[in-house]
Formats: sequence, structure tokens, C-alpha cells
Amino acid sequence: MSVASFRAARRRSSKSPGPSHNGPPIDAEDVAKRLTELGCDPIAELVALARDDAAPLPLSARIYTDLANYVAPKRKAEDLCAILGRQPPDDETRMDFSRLSYAELEAFTAMLQKVREVD
Repeated sequence: MSVASFRAARRRSSKSPGPSHNGPPIDAEDVAKRLTELGCDPIAELVALARDDAAPLPLSARIYTDLANYVAPKRKAEDLCAILGRQPPDDETRMDFSRLSYAELEAFTAMLQKVREVD
């Protein structure tokens, strides 16, 4: 395939529906079937990785957080406060962990581990 025909094929595929970075859409059922054929259970693998004692705590926490989204709805702070019978915190006391860098998450995790050791 020449460079020109490769570029033309990429332009055509970018106009098709589905992921713009990779051409035609991928059918989730086909992927699930292929994973089954390969004997691969991604959820089980993620759980095994998160439970591995050698895995860094931030990685385990991230895996559990991502998996929890499938079984538990996200709640707003106000909803949790209502359940616990408390007043919602001020906006200044809330923290958006998604904006932290990996190094910041590691530092925060280290602080939490120290608190656990004291308790």
C-alpha cells in the first residue's frame, strides 16, 4: 500500500461512524465473545490485580473506584449527608481527587496510611 492510498484510506475511515481514531465502530458483543474465546475475564483480572499485595495502593484504589461505578451509584455529598443526618460541608472543604496528579495521589495515600497506623 502506498503512502498516498494509506492516507486516503485514513481520511475515508475517519468519516465513518464510531471511534474517530480507529475507523469503523467496534461491536461490544464481538469483543465480549472474543474475550470469552480467549478465556479472559477482565473484571476478574482487575480484581486480582487490586488484591495483589505488591500492587501500589493508589492503583488498587483506582481499580476499586472504577469497578464500584458498576455496582453502586455515585452520590453527591448532600445525599450522603442526608443519609448520615449531617449538614453538607462547605464547598471549600470538598476535594476533587480527579484533578490530582499521580504524585499528589501517592502523597495523599501515604498520609492516609499514617492515619490508619495511628488508629
